[in-house]
Amino acid sequence: MKYIVSGPALDKVIRENRIRVARGEIKFTPFVEAAPAPVNDVTEAPVEDAKDVVVEDTKDVPVVDTKKPVKKDKK
Repeated sequence: MKYIVSGPALDKVIRENRIRVARGEIKFTPFVEAAPAPVNDVTEAPVEDAKDVVVEDTKDVPVVDTKKPVKKDKK
C-alpha cells in the first residue's frame, strides 16, 4: 500500500519509524510533484493501443502435491 503523509509531525513520524526502515519493513520516498501533462497537439499522431502486451504473473505460489499412489492389494 502507498500513502501520502503530510503535516507538522511528519519529521517525528519518520524518526519514530527508523527501526522499521532499517529492517526493510517500510520505505520512505520523497514525493516529487509531476509537471503538468502537455496538451495534445493536433500535429501529433494518435497513439495506438498495444493489444499484445504480456503481463507476467509475479505471485509466488508454492507447489503442493499431496497425491499418493494407491497401493493395490496382492491376491
